[in-house]
Amino acid sequence: MGPRSAEHSQKGASAHRGAPKWLEFVLLLVVLGIVAWLVLPVFTHTGSSSLAGIGDSNATLAIGLKGAPQSLDVRSADDPAADRILIGNVYEGLTGRTNDNKVAPALASGWTVSNGGTTYTFTLRNADFSNGDAVTAQDVAWSFQQLLAHKYPGYEQLSGLSSVRTPDSTTVVLTLLHPDQQLLWELGGRAGLVFDEKSGDTGSDVPGTGPYTVANCADNDVTLRRNDYYWGVKPHFKTVALDYFADSAAETAALKAGKIQGAIDLDAADAASLKSSGKYTVTSGTTTTVATLMFNANPDSLMSDYQAREAMRLMISRPQVVAAAGGLGTPLGGPITSLDPGYQDLNAQFPTDVQLGREKFDYYYTRAYTLAYTDAVPQAVADSVVSQIEAAGWKVTPYRISGEQWNTDVVQSMRYDMVLYLHHGSHDLGYWTTGSNWWGFDSPVADQQYTAAVRSTSESAYEQGLRAAALTLASKQPADWLYQVDVESAWDSGLTGMPTNMTDDWLPLGNLR
Repeated sequence: MGPRSAEHSQKGASAHRGAPKWLEFVLLLVVLGIVAWLVLPVFTHTGSSSLAGIGDSNATLAIGLKGAPQSLDVRSADDPAADRILIGNVYEGLTGRTNDNKVAPALASGWTVSNGGTTYTFTLRNADFSNGDAVTAQDVAWSFQQLLAHKYPGYEQLSGLSSVRTPDSTTVVLTLLHPDQQLLWELGGRAGLVFDEKSGDTGSDVPGTGPYTVANCADNDVTLRRNDYYWGVKPHFKTVALDYFADSAAETAALKAGKIQGAIDLDAADAASLKSSGKYTVTSGTTTTVATLMFNANPDSLMSDYQAREAMRLMISRPQVVAAAGGLGTPLGGPITSLDPGYQDLNAQFPTDVQLGREKFDYYYTRAYTLAYTDAVPQAVADSVVSQIEAAGWKVTPYRISGEQWNTDVVQSMRYDMVLYLHHGSHDLGYWTTGSNWWGFDSPVADQQYTAAVRSTSESAYEQGLRAAALTLASKQPADWLYQVDVESAWDSGLTGMPTNMTDDWLPLGNLR
């Protein structure tokens, strides 16, 4: 080999020996990146977040909440806790409801209204029950017939139904005795649930049409499984485990331990703690639940006197009560919430005026009153109401009552001058006006206004009529509608599609991703 060749060979050898210094560095970075990608999910799973591994289509999502259902028979058992998790998830009506409590299509893809608001024609979408049976118009008609014949919970909402016709397998025609502006909304709840005629309509294993089916119910927990026959976008999670806890603190501990990925029904302090950690997504929403101070208007109670009711209401500051609830609420002043048609802020019309309340109460000799409050009412809220009344110079004896005592002590006998409770309801102004109630109050004028509003033929007339009826009712002071309850939930970061509003009554889970 000549000198030139030797020199060339030497340079080539030097270049070959020098390559690993930069190439090995690049390879090392690649290897470290791959290792980190593989190992990181392990660490995130064992830390505060438990989302690792639930991105695939066979994953299970665990959610914590309070108030386990006593029965999953959504047809014949009247259990709001069951309605909360089953309606919209397992069973559906012709219509559904949005996160803002508006009417939305469900099993019916659309509808028309004619004949002065007494004829509704629904077009069914191509849907199947979870057992594979096709949903037909006859299933819809049969479901309504069974509801009315057996007087299942919710049947009263269809009391104005005159007939149900099925011109073909995809068309349902409802004829009413009179217009009903609330019909479409009611069909999204118990009144409108559609069942498979071939399978019957009672029991906890009846086929539904929602995104999930009931897979298991044991030990205070309910497991939902993806419905492969669902007509809409299939849920991301194969199963959703609903784990029921005794209180917010237990839910929070389970979330931090990675045992659940979502916690609903949180107290304000727990939600704030989780939010400040920066490790969770805390969602806030409102509800149609109202913290209500009901006055006993029966003749044997002092509260049957309008001036006594007015005086009691004047002495209570709604913002002060909301503060006692940890800020989870909005002062209301009237019977209609912001998520319902006909809402108006009545706080200004019915303000707090302690001095005026004292002056009105000076008329009475009796200065001792009884107040019952339910388990669902936060203790701090009850304490706030009692302390405000006593600060004005009157004695209040509070009684905390259980759910079992509600029917005997309140509904059947109304033993107390006042009852503080959480009223769950929507589109139910008529509940306050008819006089068929346990607190003994009747407002014929408000009832007439309400009935006229519901039977109107336009949405604007309906809402205007509801506002008038609510104002008439509130002016009679049958209660103090203290605040509209707000709700907060916490979720592992990375989840989307979480419900926010009305999660105490309605919990759609099909959009979680």
